[in-house]
Amino acid sequence: MKTKTKILKVFAIVTIFLGNSHLMAQNSSLSTQTVCVGDIEPYTLVDPVNGPPAVTSTYQWSTTGGVIVGGISTGDNIDINWTTVGVYTVSVVATDIATGCQDSPIDVEVTVEDLANAPIVPNPPPICLNDLNPTMTASTGGGTGNSVFNWYADNLGAPGTLLLANSVSYTDPTPYSIVTTYSYWVTEESANGCEGTATMVTVTVTPLPTAPTLVSSPYAACFGDPTNPLMTAVGSGSNFNWYEEDLVTPGTPGAQVATNSNTYTSTEVNISTYTYFVEEVVGSCTSPQTIFTFTIHTPPAAQSITPDPIEICEGDVPGNFTANTGGAAGTFTWYSDPSLTTVIPGATTCSPTQVLPGVY
Repeated sequence: MKTKTKILKVFAIVTIFLGNSHLMAQNSSLSTQTVCVGDIEPYTLVDPVNGPPAVTSTYQWSTTGGVIVGGISTGDNIDINWTTVGVYTVSVVATDIATGCQDSPIDVEVTVEDLANAPIVPNPPPICLNDLNPTMTASTGGGTGNSVFNWYADNLGAPGTLLLANSVSYTDPTPYSIVTTYSYWVTEESANGCEGTATMVTVTVTPLPTAPTLVSSPYAACFGDPTNPLMTAVGSGSNFNWYEEDLVTPGTPGAQVATNSNTYTSTEVNISTYTYFVEEVVGSCTSPQTIFTFTIHTPPAAQSITPDPIEICEGDVPGNFTANTGGAAGTFTWYSDPSLTTVIPGATTCSPTQVLPGVY
């Protein structure tokens, strides 16, 4: 990654006095240099023996390209803003104040290289909250690009806070904790470190579906019932996965018993309580699971009725029938016909109303 403030183009001169006639100079730095377009580079005259150049001379700078910052072309140092790609010459001439004699120019050839193009970085597909962070991958944008990519957390300061240098790919090491869009910026460098415009790449984190709800849960049936109840899940769609409980690790989902369906009917037939799990899938996101139970109950024991039968004379008022449970307490339903279609009032007791001769 090119650090512009660290680049210093230096001319060095050695002053040799031959009587009082003129000044001789010798260039001790490289005669060719490469900079990036848009750089502002400092150029300074230095006496390699005594440090700053002699105050007995004046200096005049010129350049075939770029812009001398501030328009001041005299003194022992200048800054040049290289605004255009090309090859240019920077020259400086020393003039002895006392004699007016000019030295030969010191020239440096400067190649102004274009910045790399913005790299190509596709956005990864959206992910769900709690998914693994995706890897973002860059490819060259062409031009002077040299497939050296730098990744940044922001675009402040063009480009900004460096996350990773000289890497074709980047994965954020911090898990995404909230639902939002996360942005990154990627640049490419040329072979000479000319860093181009940043490309923004985003990672979109989508919310998980909410845990599904169950219609009429918990579910129950009696032992021996011809069918088990239909279990129905409700969510934002109709794609649900159903699981039975893992028998080795109770309380956790085991085998999948149905998929891509909002309903399920248990195949269990034995008396017990069974635990199930259901989740909703929306796109690539899976909701938290909802846990529910299905119980197959023991059927009630045969009940008895006292007195049975009740015999009365015509015109008498009959007494009450009383139902007696044969096992665990339950509720009773009374019917007036053997096909059990006509319900008559009564809880534990039932009061017959017939007074005419007959069997009821």
